[in-house]
Amino acid sequence: MVTIHALRGRLPRLGYVLCVVACAAFASVSFTYGEYMFESGYILDRTGATREFLSLTAIIAVFLFAVCEVVVRVTDRMGRRRRWDPVSGLPIGLIPEAAEGERDAATAGRGVSRRHRALQVVDRLTPRLTPRSVVMFALVLFALWIPYLLAAFPGSMNWDAFYQVSMYQRTYPVYQIPWLETHSIVEGAWLSDHHPVFDTVLYGLFTKTSLDLTGSWNAGVFAFVVLQGLVTAATFSLAIAYLRRLGVPAPLRLGAFLFIAVLPFYGMYAFTMVKDSTYSLVFVTYLVFLCEVVRSRGEVLCRHRWVAVCFLLLGVLQALTKKSGAYIVIPTCLVCAVAFRGVWRQFVAQAATVAVIMWVILPHVIFPLFDIIPGGVQEPLNTLFQQTARYVMYHGDEVTDEEREAIDAVLPYEALVINYQYDDADTVKAWYRYQTATRADLLRYIRVWFQMGLKHPEVYFDQIVGTANLFFNAHGIVSIQWHTGDIDPEGAKYVWHPMALTGYRLTMHSIYNDLLDSSVPLCLLFRVGLYSCWIPFAVLCYLVRRRGPGALVMLPVLLSIATCLLTPIFTARYALPVIYVAPFLVGLAFAPVRPTEGGDEPAARPVPPEGEALPAR
Repeated sequence: MVTIHALRGRLPRLGYVLCVVACAAFASVSFTYGEYMFESGYILDRTGATREFLSLTAIIAVFLFAVCEVVVRVTDRMGRRRRWDPVSGLPIGLIPEAAEGERDAATAGRGVSRRHRALQVVDRLTPRLTPRSVVMFALVLFALWIPYLLAAFPGSMNWDAFYQVSMYQRTYPVYQIPWLETHSIVEGAWLSDHHPVFDTVLYGLFTKTSLDLTGSWNAGVFAFVVLQGLVTAATFSLAIAYLRRLGVPAPLRLGAFLFIAVLPFYGMYAFTMVKDSTYSLVFVTYLVFLCEVVRSRGEVLCRHRWVAVCFLLLGVLQALTKKSGAYIVIPTCLVCAVAFRGVWRQFVAQAATVAVIMWVILPHVIFPLFDIIPGGVQEPLNTLFQQTARYVMYHGDEVTDEEREAIDAVLPYEALVINYQYDDADTVKAWYRYQTATRADLLRYIRVWFQMGLKHPEVYFDQIVGTANLFFNAHGIVSIQWHTGDIDPEGAKYVWHPMALTGYRLTMHSIYNDLLDSSVPLCLLFRVGLYSCWIPFAVLCYLVRRRGPGALVMLPVLLSIATCLLTPIFTARYALPVIYVAPFLVGLAFAPVRPTEGGDEPAARPVPPEGEALPAR
């Protein structure tokens, strides 16, 4: 008979197994149901797909379990081999510079091994957690990205950014729904919150200043992407320096640095004027701060006020640079407030600040003051609209007159099947009846959507898989924006690529396409699924295996992955936040764990001196 005490001892292990199985099931969906739909024109052979789903889930679960156990043993061995400082609670190799110098001198006197000297050299090739070192390595990383800057010169820009800048300069009409065919022009409006106003004003200031001084946007776009590139490089440098603070092996840190420097999409996105690039660099910094907050169990927010202020500002910036950021910051703060009840006020303050700015100050104060129209509800409801269109396509004969009337009040019912595209929700959501649909109509529609989902839940499931599967399997490529103002015939007179660099840009484009089509395993480095599914889930399972609070670091990452499920169309930039943090997550998994008593539970730690953070595993 199993006692209650023994059962309680097994619960963490049960949670670990459930986490592994859940991650394996999630990953295998895109390789089974997604593959069948992709290859058959999105007509699903459910029997064959289900059979493969079950078998592949078992295989992936065993693989994840094996990887986690191997990494656990590696990090345990690293932790046992290191001597630990009794004050800081960190490995001896990570204590302040003076102590390091004394230890190095003593070691040199005894004769340092060749391997140790090699590791010291590798260690010097990665940043330390000091402002000077972070800035220096950021400049090095930026210099390694210069070939991509030349290929993008004056800077890449997608249609969204071009539309934002044009709105700011009043050279383009403001649409309630930014789709030309809708003719939803709003007279008298200056901007639309369809894209974050913060980004629009930021991009607009650079380009408008350039236009006034030089007669084109080129100088402004170039100045912005250089600034963004420098800040992005500093962000990556900070993340790698923090890995050193955690005791991650020097070869792994150097590998992460070179990985970011060499793979083209990191540099190219750093030099692209698009909200996803701006948001993602903030996301990486926020995750680094969150990691330190979790390691210290929230005490760093009390001991270092500047950390609390920076953490708060980073949360606000996440929400301002991309509206989905609010739905990542607020849940993260609320969960951390429960997990670290001693500092719950700091987390609640961040969540409340973000909520007030995004849902009170901006829509009720800033927007009316500057003639800014809010974004339409078709954006957050795009997944529901797309599922309704698919339902009507396959089960239209089951739709009642009442359901049809409720749908037609929000979307033109007769055009649903005509407009429906299984991998693009824009063609359905663009025809939302924004002029006539009331709140009551929306509530009635949502009720009908829910009722239809109960009848045929497989339709809704198939639609999400059909749109999002490329984020999680081996088909979705990390595409790059190669264009600028020439995406619009009228835009070329404002911003353009210089003819002198055309040959170089086309050559770089050709090389990148060759890399996308290269053989395994090189081509896998250019697949979105590696960064938005395989790496995060492996790290999540490992952190759950460790049973500490470290799994909370993965919450913003998992919420970012969840947003990929709700996107209207597949594009790599929607997954850019997780692509940016993937090297950091790999390093995080290989941070050495301090030897403890009683399995993975943390041992008693010494009280640090006044003014220092209390380190945690």
